[in-house]
Amino acid sequence: MGLIGAGLRAGGHLKMLRPLQEAGRVKVSAILDPVAAAREKLARECGAQPVGGMDELLAASDAVIVISPNRFHVEQSIACLEAGKAVYCEKPLALTLADADRVVAAVERTGQAFMTGFSIRWGAPAFQMRQLFAEGKLGELVAVAVRRIAARKDEAERNATGWRADSSQTGGVLAEILAHELDWLRWVGGDVARVTARTYAYHRDHPDANDHVVAQLEFAGGGVGTLEGGWHAYESEYQKSLYGSRTGELASQPVELSGSPSSDEVFVASLEKGEPPPAGAHDGRAVVELTEAILRSAADGRTIQLGD
Repeated sequence: MGLIGAGLRAGGHLKMLRPLQEAGRVKVSAILDPVAAAREKLARECGAQPVGGMDELLAASDAVIVISPNRFHVEQSIACLEAGKAVYCEKPLALTLADADRVVAAVERTGQAFMTGFSIRWGAPAFQMRQLFAEGKLGELVAVAVRRIAARKDEAERNATGWRADSSQTGGVLAEILAHELDWLRWVGGDVARVTARTYAYHRDHPDANDHVVAQLEFAGGGVGTLEGGWHAYESEYQKSLYGSRTGELASQPVELSGSPSSDEVFVASLEKGEPPPAGAHDGRAVVELTEAILRSAADGRTIQLGD
C-alpha cells in the first residue's frame, strides 16, 4: 500500500492501517510527498520507503491511498488506475462534476478497484443507524438529518493559510468536510431528486465560496434529508438522526452500539476478497453532483432538480 500525501490525514490512515499491517494483511510500502521532511518522518513511523516521484511510488505498490490536497485527487487517481493499481481516494473525489466523470471513466476503463474515502460511514453510530434502517427495523424513511458544526477557536484556524484558505482548491466546507455527511444521507435515503439550499461565506474569494451550509434534500424513494454544516463555530456540534415509520416502536428497546470496521479495513478486505469496494467512484461522483446542485440552489434561490 502506497500513500500519496504525508499531512495530517496520512497519520489517521496509518493509525487505521497499523493493525492490518501487524496482522500481515497489508504492508505500507511507500510514502510520496513533495516535502522531503514530511515524507521521511512518516516513512520512519511505518517502516516504508520515502519517495519523491509517482514512478517510484507505483513501482513499490499494489494499491494506493490518495491523501493529497483536493485539487490533485483526480489526476493522481487516474494515474494510479492506469498503472494497474487499486485506489482509495480521499473525499472529495473531485471539485467539479466533469472531473468526477473522468475518474468514473478511468475506473470503468481500467477495471481497477476504487473506493472513495467516505470514512464517516464506518463510525459506529452512523454505521449502526443505517444498518437498522437497511434491515427494515425502522420502517419506511421519514426523515434523516445531520448537523456538523466545527469550531475554529484560535486565530490560526480562523485565518487558515495555504491551500486550505482557498475555496477554489477546497470547495469550501461543503466539499472539504460535508461531503462525508452528504454521502451518509445518500447511503441512508438513496438517490436525491431535489435540493433546496442556502450558503454563507465570510470571504467571497470564489463564486462558490461557502463556510456555512443549510440544505434540504428530497429523496427519490421518499423521505427528506436535512444538512447543516459549518466550520467557524465557537463550540463543535456533531449530530445524526434517523426517523422511520416504526421508530416509535423502538422507544423501549435501547440499542447497544457494536464495533464497526475502519474505512481502510473495508478497502483492504474488499481487495482480499476480490470484490468491488463500497463507496465506489459512482458514489463519489453522486456527492460531487449533489454539491454542485446545492451551490446552484443557493446561488439561484430556487429548488434544483437533480439531473437538470
